[in-house]
Amino acid sequence: MSWLRKTDKREKKLGAIIAIESVSSEVAQTLLASIERELTTAGFAASVIELPTKQAENNIPAVFEFPELLDNQEVMGFVAGLDKCIELKTLSARVEQGETILLTGSRLAVAAWLATEISEYNSRVILYRWLERVDQVLLRVPKVDLSIYVDALPEHVSDIEHISAPAGWLQRTVPAIADLRESFLEAAQLTAGVKVVPAHKNGKLMPDGEIHNRVWNLVRRIALKTNRPPT
Repeated sequence: MSWLRKTDKREKKLGAIIAIESVSSEVAQTLLASIERELTTAGFAASVIELPTKQAENNIPAVFEFPELLDNQEVMGFVAGLDKCIELKTLSARVEQGETILLTGSRLAVAAWLATEISEYNSRVILYRWLERVDQVLLRVPKVDLSIYVDALPEHVSDIEHISAPAGWLQRTVPAIADLRESFLEAAQLTAGVKVVPAHKNGKLMPDGEIHNRVWNLVRRIALKTNRPPT
């Protein structure tokens, strides 16, 4: 009666989704590229996905016809969640076959950006929980195995690079860099599965290689735990 057999819960998972976020888009982009190369060199299949996607813009045009909706954090949380759902659902097969997806613009980043619009702590906590429910319960977005927030100091982030949000297509006001950093740190503390990696030492920005090594040590553990290079 093989149809009664239960799935073996010990079966090895083949892929992983890892988010890398930072208040500095330059730091995040540099890391995404270097970690992708490191994974590939180690024998893993790896891809970088940046959210929001062009697919989101094409599939959710109605929101942009009503500017007042752009000031509603719950609406924007739903839109961001739907974007992840659309994109990550299409990657499920690749993850199951052993690919590691490096993601930026994840729920952690969306939460940090939206929370800068809310002054009351309890209201921000409600927003974080709302975004979690949208992802996990309502849309059933594939779970991120590890989120890494690379913490750069505001003085290390130029105004020129600080122009794009994880929901950049939402036409929102860009928050002050210091406020966004505090929001990221708070969201990281209140969100499960997040590791904070300082990108600074004694007030100075670390070299790219040193930041890479700190992040790679975390990524490698997840990749080896959930994945294996092809034989």
